[in-house]
Amino acid sequence: MSRSPRRSRDRCYAPARRPDDPLARRRRRSTRRPRLRRCGGAARCRNPRQGRYDADQPGHRRATCRPPERGTGRPRLMPYRLSPSDKVVVDGVEYVPAAIDRSGYTLRRLDPPDIHESFTLEAFGAGLRDGTVQVFRDHFSLRKTRRRLTRCAFSLADLAPHKRDKTLYRLDVCKGFEEMRDQGQAKLSDVSMKKAIARIAGRITEVQALRESADGRCGTKVTIWRPPSPRTLRRWLAAYDAFGVEGLVDWYENSGNRKDRLDPEARSILAEFAAKYVDRRRPTKNQIHLDMSAEFLRVNVERKAGGLPSLLCPSKAALADEIAELDPWETYVGRHGLDKAKKKYFPRKGGQTFYRPLEMVAMDEHRIKLVTVLIRMGVYESLSPDMRKKVKKARLWVSFALDLATRYCLAAKIVAAPSGASAMATLREVIAGDDDIADADGDGRVERGSPEAVATDNGAGFIEEIFRIALAELEIEHVLGPAGVPQMRGALEAFHRFFHSSFAARFDGRTHGNVVARGDYDAMAHAVLDPTMLNELLQDWRVNFYNRRPHAGLGGESPLGAWRRLAADVDVLPPPHPTVMRHVLGRPSGATVGNNGVRVEGLDYNSLALQKARPDIGNAPVPIRIEDRDRGQVSVRVPAGWLTVPCVRKEMAGVSSAQHAAGLDVLAARNAVDASRNEKTMLEAVRRIQSASDEASKRVGLSPPRPDAAALACIWDWQERAFAVAERDADDQPFLDLDDDPTEAPVDCPNAPEMPSDRDGTGRDGAAGFFLEE
Repeated sequence: MSRSPRRSRDRCYAPARRPDDPLARRRRRSTRRPRLRRCGGAARCRNPRQGRYDADQPGHRRATCRPPERGTGRPRLMPYRLSPSDKVVVDGVEYVPAAIDRSGYTLRRLDPPDIHESFTLEAFGAGLRDGTVQVFRDHFSLRKTRRRLTRCAFSLADLAPHKRDKTLYRLDVCKGFEEMRDQGQAKLSDVSMKKAIARIAGRITEVQALRESADGRCGTKVTIWRPPSPRTLRRWLAAYDAFGVEGLVDWYENSGNRKDRLDPEARSILAEFAAKYVDRRRPTKNQIHLDMSAEFLRVNVERKAGGLPSLLCPSKAALADEIAELDPWETYVGRHGLDKAKKKYFPRKGGQTFYRPLEMVAMDEHRIKLVTVLIRMGVYESLSPDMRKKVKKARLWVSFALDLATRYCLAAKIVAAPSGASAMATLREVIAGDDDIADADGDGRVERGSPEAVATDNGAGFIEEIFRIALAELEIEHVLGPAGVPQMRGALEAFHRFFHSSFAARFDGRTHGNVVARGDYDAMAHAVLDPTMLNELLQDWRVNFYNRRPHAGLGGESPLGAWRRLAADVDVLPPPHPTVMRHVLGRPSGATVGNNGVRVEGLDYNSLALQKARPDIGNAPVPIRIEDRDRGQVSVRVPAGWLTVPCVRKEMAGVSSAQHAAGLDVLAARNAVDASRNEKTMLEAVRRIQSASDEASKRVGLSPPRPDAAALACIWDWQERAFAVAERDADDQPFLDLDDDPTEAPVDCPNAPEMPSDRDGTGRDGAAGFFLEE
């Protein structure tokens, strides 16, 4: 009958090994208590889950294995080994170990009050994992305390490569000798140390040769260190024992005569002229050294007259070293000003992160560093050289809109100057921009929507009331950045730099940033672009180059790819209705309401609702919004709100402002000769008509009485019937007399104005001709 082995504190017990077969596993599961075996001592224990070092054994460290807790199936948590010279920092509070057992740690605070605090094993281990607990080993030991007193913070990786290699060689020698001494193969006598040094040096040389020739061929040079003498090795061992690895570093750069080579008076003059470097005039170091040399010459003349020796003038390198000792912040402020210093030393941190398209759109208007010819494309080449010199040249502005989540450029427009109208035009491109205009392969279009927020600076166009009202009506949040801090909008600033380097720098006529950068380059003589051509090329650059190129801020993904990836996961807000877009973001204009409605840029817009609003409007001009992409309708602001008014010329539906302007230019050129020939006859006719009108006014007695409510109702009914006739006439329907309309009941309006008669049978002189101009 076998007896269970007696447990000992310094013995390791682990479950006995059994054959790996199913029956053995089944028997092992059914066993209530596993049979224990003696593993042969703590020094040979290989059970990492249950082993720990027992610091209570005097003179040596011994590991003791414990069986797992009954019923848990997992090992018991064991405390970490801490010494009284360690420093423990918990949430910024410094402690030293006071007592450690299997229930936890008892630590004593170093700062007042002098109290003890306890920490469980679980809490201490969790703090070590998440970083709230730090353990500095042997922080209060004599060696590290002396090292902090004599040296500053030390790191072997901060040393120069040659000094680091030399320190590692000394460390290998010291460790090799200590190992031989522990094994009884070396002593501290000179004879024994010489033999040990020879063996250690040969071993280090062999390892060094294998390391350096691992990737080389035979015949490669190998670094061989000269071995130290016994006296030098004793000094290394003492320094290593006192200061650790830092004691093996040769601080030869701190040796030598540390006294100042300059005379105190010369040092004072040097410091005085070094301080003159901090000046808004930005003097160079050569200028300051020249002035300092003249000062030393004057001082030496006075000293020579007084029988004193001459002072040595410091060199340019000494002056540069003295200037380098000045405070860099004060130096930059003194030479460049406080504003530039704030920009240069602005602390950069991670900005706000956005996760969906149109979550935040950044808008900015930036001046283009190009000189452009203000004529239409193709005209410049037809001008004579003398006329080309007289063409007006100017620098324009470009208005950008950038989606911060995807870096997708939503809009890029050429504008004459920043204004509220230009900001509204850019916002309209953001919401309903058409990328198909410049898309090269038909694969660069994305679905637009309404932005959630728009971030701008305090530019002139973005703080105008018209732009702020447009954002409020579209329910878009307006975020105004702080003035004078371009670092708060780093994405836009980086976009501007890339725009100049990849687009503007490719053309002649660039004015550069300043006169020094421009040099002898004549920008006015090299202006080759006009605004029309520049705008077309800008759209091509935005759609086909920038939005498709790999972006470093997106990890190499293009802005177009980032937009499509995020748009597939999250939804964007839908765009407003086109009518609302015209009401809010249309190009502003104004006109008075008359019988023909409102006249905008040579076109008449009229409707029944507009005529009914005339009594409330009066003769005051009304605000108008124009959609440049479709001149078939305009928005007119009446007291009741915005009103959509169609153009009386039905063929203007879908015609853009550019197409309309081009048609007017053609008509103006065609009729210019005829207009000049008939000008005299036209003016005489106007004079005769005005004279007849004046004579008729003299014969008028009393003005007509003010109409009552019944008469006004008849007038509105008369206007409705007139618009009905006009619409039927515009649709080429047979002309019907108002009295012949079977759906209209006869109305008795004795005070209503008489309808003009149809004299020619065309229907053009009737009610329709009163409202519609043919």
